[in-house]
Amino acid sequence: MPEPRLPPLTRSQAALTALFLVMVALATWAADVRAARGSDPFGTLLTSRAMALHGTVRLDALGVSHLDQRLGYRMFERGGHQYYVYPLGTSLLATPWVALAHAFGADVVDPDTEVRIQHRLVVACAVLTAWLLLRIGRRLLPFGPALACTVVFWGGTSLASVAGAALWSHTAAILLALVAIDLVTAAEVAGARLRWAWLGVTLFAAYLCRPTMAVFAMATLGWVAWRDRRAAMSAGTVGATLLALFAIFSWREFGELLPPYYRMGMSGGAFTATGLAGLLVSPSRGWLVFSPVLLGVWATWSLSRREWPLGPGWLLVALLWPLTLVAALSRWEMWWGGGCFGPRLLADALPGVFLLTLRAWPVRRPRGAAWIGVAVLATTALFSGWVHVAQGLYNPWVQHWNVEPSIDTDSWTRFDWRFPQFLHSAPRHRARLVAYFERHPPTGELPLVRLEAALGPDNEVFDAVGFDRMRDEGRWTLLQVAELRFAAMPRVSPLSDVSVSFGTNGRQALRIELNEVVLFEHTFDTAMSMVTLPLPAGSVRDGVNRLRFVTPDARRRGRGDARHYGIVVKSVMFR
Repeated sequence: MPEPRLPPLTRSQAALTALFLVMVALATWAADVRAARGSDPFGTLLTSRAMALHGTVRLDALGVSHLDQRLGYRMFERGGHQYYVYPLGTSLLATPWVALAHAFGADVVDPDTEVRIQHRLVVACAVLTAWLLLRIGRRLLPFGPALACTVVFWGGTSLASVAGAALWSHTAAILLALVAIDLVTAAEVAGARLRWAWLGVTLFAAYLCRPTMAVFAMATLGWVAWRDRRAAMSAGTVGATLLALFAIFSWREFGELLPPYYRMGMSGGAFTATGLAGLLVSPSRGWLVFSPVLLGVWATWSLSRREWPLGPGWLLVALLWPLTLVAALSRWEMWWGGGCFGPRLLADALPGVFLLTLRAWPVRRPRGAAWIGVAVLATTALFSGWVHVAQGLYNPWVQHWNVEPSIDTDSWTRFDWRFPQFLHSAPRHRARLVAYFERHPPTGELPLVRLEAALGPDNEVFDAVGFDRMRDEGRWTLLQVAELRFAAMPRVSPLSDVSVSFGTNGRQALRIELNEVVLFEHTFDTAMSMVTLPLPAGSVRDGVNRLRFVTPDARRRGRGDARHYGIVVKSVMFR
């Protein structure tokens, strides 16, 4: 059987390829790394360090104090041990590089060092991703169209703005999915035997990095089975064996067949049209809004390759897998994926969508009306590239858009066309904050506040404005002015004082007001405090009242979190 080798590049082709890869490296090297500091990827390399130096995934083996404060929601506990909550695959793949960095004196226990090493790994992954895209493209199209499609697809999708911006679990998973597609495509185009052992290992590794890739693995094995059932069964056996070994490890380490993150979404939920619309056409996460080139390329269908070298099985990966992912995410209550840029959760489907894009990419010279299709493709490609590269990689305001106000707690932000994420800027941010408070007029539907009870800031008696979602330590203020609105009837149940339990993020000035009456003003520098404040006569009104927290010099948390916090409110008690 012939080996599935690509023809060698000419000198000019090699120069163009090198230029493209250098541009990818420079683009990601210069990118804003705010997401790496303030979102899920932060902490990934701590597990790598634990594996490299201690042979365990337990973070407490590092002996780092205040690890819970550094990681927050990114950490969970089992059996008295601390673990990074997100998939282990990326940490495992990064372990040799973390060990090498440690040997040269770079310790990822330092937050800035971790972000710096993550950034270098992201650049390497971006270059490899771009190289694999071109490699797959060259198997199916002539060099020129393959290179053009690769440039547009990388720059016009979340491959740039998500996988090229931080070490998300998607980043390595996408890279491994492209390796799997290249293995299958190479064998089918060349009529060669499939390297099924490599395919089985690659599919399992993709799943280890990103659990949603389990569906991609099944789709890929279905594609292989369409042509060679024996190879599909062999590759599947390799993957199943590795999965069994992982389950044994998980049972011994966590007391569960799979770690918690790998079980998320298994039960699913009800399909929602809101989730589907949000994933496809919303101004916050809409796939077709952020990457219209995925539709624009089909305007050139008449110029695409007439003879396609792949059998029908490829559509399982190129079409069925993306549709399945969209349908699955439409059932998830957090379909927007938290604080990120654009349709991050759909990035897993991009390796398959790339095959679909290659199928529609023009390879022949346009004539007559076909130029209209080329114009559509060019326009959508330029816009998509501007969104994902110029905005996604370099505009810091797109990250502020996620948290001020919070996309997690204020659902209206997900569909607000006045302030799309990809158009965000400093002036638009200020205008959005004004709109935020205008959208939150006091409501008369709040239940009356309860007396002599310590109430959390997420209690039903409060309407919280300007706060992050509730966390274990309490609820952080995200704006310089945040309010807990509550209903009272002082003529029936007089209120004499209020006690507030709160913490600070280092030295913090704080002013507490009730309905524009200043109750208290002081500068704190303690982890947790409680103040009891008398309520002046007449300060409490019948109806809705505003307990306002003003933090004029709110600051970053300092452990890698890019967001600005003021105070964290633990509880409020009225008497």
